[in-house]
Amino acid sequence: MKIFQLANPEEVSKILATTGATLAGIKMMQAKAIGLTVDLGEVSCSLGNIIKQEVLSVGADAAVHEQTSRCAVEKTKVVLVGTLKQLKILAKNLQKNVAGLSKIGEELEVELEKKFRLND
Repeated sequence: MKIFQLANPEEVSKILATTGATLAGIKMMQAKAIGLTVDLGEVSCSLGNIIKQEVLSVGADAAVHEQTSRCAVEKTKVVLVGTLKQLKILAKNLQKNVAGLSKIGEELEVELEKKFRLND
């Protein structure tokens, strides 16, 4: 048994190709194999709560201030934890949301695309 911590699509492809999987299958699995942590910075508590719900809905998670759910603090820092695939879906979902979130979704999508040039 071997455990890998892969950081880029090329590393993922190399490992997956050793199985004899098709190129199409490998491309579909690339984004599922890359785990990421994304610091979104500070947002209002209301946006923090919505982001947390949206992140959980795609199977990822978000760390926010412990008082965010009660809006007992004015702002919260948001740190996302998930796979590249989950975060790409999240970015699309946020773009369909309220104004502040659509901008965050657009920025997240751009940053993910810059760092990981993958074919969907």
